[in-house]
Amino acid sequence: MRLPHFWATWDGAARQVVTGEIVHIDGFGNLVTNIPRRLFAAVAPERLTGATVTGAGYACRGLVGTDGAARAGGIVALFGSGDLLEFARVGGRADRAGGAAIALGIAVTLRLP
Repeated sequence: MRLPHFWATWDGAARQVVTGEIVHIDGFGNLVTNIPRRLFAAVAPERLTGATVTGAGYACRGLVGTDGAARAGGIVALFGSGDLLEFARVGGRADRAGGAAIALGIAVTLRLP
């Protein structure tokens, strides 16, 4: 089955904002979105470093290469092994916010500087 509007796309011609949603919570508690890395093929890496990623009550400044790039307990935004944008908690589960589980379908926005 194909879902024609499953993948996130750029909002508008300026290509500054991508809005997607959380579509999966993996076994480590990472919040996986429908925002693929391929959308950013023509974007300079330093722009991704300055991007703002918000959603699920989290706000991250810049994308990191690995979850080890932040302090323990910190939330990071990164492209996971499936090349999809995700939120991860260093040394913990991003799906536990204040003890409450996070549901699928929560909007996530990536805004370039």
